[in-house]
Amino acid sequence: MYLHDFSSCLRRHWILTILAFLVAGGLGALASSHLKPSYTTQANIVLLPPDSSVVKGGNPYLYLGNLGQAADVLIRVSNSDDTRAAVKAQAPLGDYEVSHDWTTSAPMLVVTIKAPTAAAAVDLTRAVQAEIPANLAQLQDDLAVPDKSRIDAFVVSKDAVPKPDQKVRFQLIAVVLVGSLFLQSLLIAAWDSLVRRYRRRKADRLERAEQAEEPEPGPHDDLSGTRVGPLEIPDGIDEPDDADEPDPRRRIQVGSGA
Repeated sequence: MYLHDFSSCLRRHWILTILAFLVAGGLGALASSHLKPSYTTQANIVLLPPDSSVVKGGNPYLYLGNLGQAADVLIRVSNSDDTRAAVKAQAPLGDYEVSHDWTTSAPMLVVTIKAPTAAAAVDLTRAVQAEIPANLAQLQDDLAVPDKSRIDAFVVSKDAVPKPDQKVRFQLIAVVLVGSLFLQSLLIAAWDSLVRRYRRRKADRLERAEQAEEPEPGPHDDLSGTRVGPLEIPDGIDEPDDADEPDPRRRIQVGSGA
């Protein structure tokens, strides 16, 4: 079915089309009431070099160039199953992801939190922020790193209030609206096809019935179905006397005898 035929079908069944829009709107409203937005927060954590790497009275932010490998190890440990289990024990709702901040060359970690409620997002952020420095300290304890050579983790910034993420919610509502309209349009088109097929079959049966009721042409009927009767002579014209006319067969017999 072409697009023009499809639109014509919807116009023919405009009542069903209006009902389809109403049903789609109802489903969209129902989905909107049940689908709640998720909440996200972000925190940025930077690794600071040990005191032994910084000159006395120097700025530690000028010595961040050699901490990239340490950041890679800390990210791997922070995303491990053991760390996630420890975080879940403190904040069971939501999920998090620790990754590099590729917008800068500094050893910056980005913690992304996603939770079903704002309160759960706040709790999860606190748990992750507490777990990352603990992981860093545990890694250095395992290697018996002295205090003056230890790397520190410092929270540079974080979101004060969790932000609602409506993107996924709006996408699901749009899928419900478009999907319901599409399915109902297909049903309307199928119904239109069945109705038109039924009407064609009914018209064919009526035509065959009319053809069966028509009488067959007789010997005095011409090809157009009009019966040919005796020729009528107009008034004022005498009908010829057949007795005065010689019989053609008799003339033929006489001529052949001579």
